[in-house]
Amino acid sequence: MKSRLNLYAFAQDVKFVIITAVSPLIWTPKQMVGAPLGSDVTLECNLESHPHSVTFWTKNLGSQIIVSNAKYDSIIVEGTSSVYKSEIRLRIKDLKPSDFTDYTCVARNALGETRGTIQLYEIPKPSTQTSDIASYTSSSREIPHRKKYIYYHGTKSSVVSEDSQSGNLYKFIFCRMLKLCVAFVFLQRK
Repeated sequence: MKSRLNLYAFAQDVKFVIITAVSPLIWTPKQMVGAPLGSDVTLECNLESHPHSVTFWTKNLGSQIIVSNAKYDSIIVEGTSSVYKSEIRLRIKDLKPSDFTDYTCVARNALGETRGTIQLYEIPKPSTQTSDIASYTSSSREIPHRKKYIYYHGTKSSVVSEDSQSGNLYKFIFCRMLKLCVAFVFLQRK
């Protein structure tokens, strides 16, 4: 016959493993991505799920399923910080006008399905002329009688002189106006 003391010692040796089941959750770090014609671009979706999900990409809001081939390269990077997390990437090579559309990453497991959509849009090719574009470093010298504008695209900033290509100046003005509109709406809600 076992005593209570022996049962208590046995209970301390029992280990429990809890496996949490999670329906897929997708978030897109960038919902809009710009790239010039002829270039390559990589779209990314972050995923959390358990059990593992079946993942795939679609184009044009789900009307076309994308498979890896010479044009598209779909990659899944398993998470290093957690078994639940992974990253789904789609590399699109040699962009054509028909490639500028919406792309959707889809994840599906036994508990559900979710989608994340990224809009790919065309941007002009970077200018090869550097005579009017000054590099922005702490040691750059000022050019007299020229105003400089800083505009941001993604995480990179560029300094553009007043007489550079008008497209860059319009882009700067548009971005600045958009930021002002967002700030105005935010202040109105307070």
